[in-house]
Amino acid sequence: MEITTKDVLRVISYCSLIHHINGRLRVRVSPSIKKELNGFSKAEIESYGHEIKSAIENFSGIKNVKVNKKVASVTIEYDSEILPKSFWDDLLNGKNADEAVVKFNQLIKESA
Repeated sequence: MEITTKDVLRVISYCSLIHHINGRLRVRVSPSIKKELNGFSKAEIESYGHEIKSAIENFSGIKNVKVNKKVASVTIEYDSEILPKSFWDDLLNGKNADEAVVKFNQLIKESA
């Protein structure tokens, strides 16, 4: 699996920061993300969601991922030595997306 800048920017466009301290990030996911899922069955969406969560959890530097469907939020606990707070702040603001993609793909390869 390789992540593209377009993929990252598309996902980030549905996220807004709730809270961020060094090592822990929580974002709200807009309900409008559902339009990305048109044409998929509920089972396919559930399966894909679990695959994404599992892939993120297996990144070097990611300690834990919690999805709260009721309030549409995602909490990511991370190692700030590998993925510093500024990395996430820039990413959520749409800055340095290309650098983030390189880092994500590097982490995917390392965890394979």
